Amino acid sequence: MANMMNGTNIANMTKEINYVENMKQLGMNLKRARESTELTQEKVGWAIGLNRSSLGYYELGRTIPTIFTLIKLSKIYNVGLLDLVTI
Repeated sequence: MANMMNGTNIANMTKEINYVENMKQLGMNLKRARESTELTQEKVGWAIGLNRSSLGYYELGRTIPTIFTLIKLSKIYNVGLLDLVTI
């Protein structure tokens, strides 16, 4: 029983680590796409109705943008949605 609990804990920790890594990669993709357009977070936020700090959190991988936000960002950045979310 103790071994199963340890295995479960390790599996959960691995999932958590993968989640965090994926969030960071998504954030880097978003930042790279924005920087390629030479737009500031403030200008992008204004264009899609978000504040600069929300975009900053997305780019840092702290929060997940909604699919609707990702679609708007892909249009502004002139990239495919899959280019933004491919990990």
